[in-house]
Amino acid sequence: MEEHLSERNNDRLVNLMTIARTHEGSEYDLDVMNELLYGSAMLLVPAKASEEMEEGDEGTTMSIDAPSIDGVLTLYAFTGEAAVRSFATEEITCMGLPSSELLRICMQQGVGAILLDPDTPNELCVTLSPFRSGEN
Repeated sequence: MEEHLSERNNDRLVNLMTIARTHEGSEYDLDVMNELLYGSAMLLVPAKASEEMEEGDEGTTMSIDAPSIDGVLTLYAFTGEAAVRSFATEEITCMGLPSSELLRICMQQGVGAILLDPDTPNELCVTLSPFRSGEN
């Protein structure tokens, strides 16, 4: 049985992304980052079957095979299934994660940016480097 992500949880995030795309300024980007960190957003990310799992176990693990864009490891993430369908040229497997958990994992894995809803009118790149703790 397929699970579907309720895009309703992401209404606020999508609205903030739209504002950030149409108005330049760090305060709008910061609003998006705050929603990702503290809001209720769930994001879809490309996933693959874990190679470390024992035979017979089921599960997926997030794919950190993120492309390097302008020298920055960048993960694609989606606010809903429509954004995935708009982006994907072939079927891809995705898993849903709370946005705050996704940010934590990305920072641990050295991902420097998240490209939200790539190839859609709402595409927005969120840079994680300035938000890393302990860095100046």
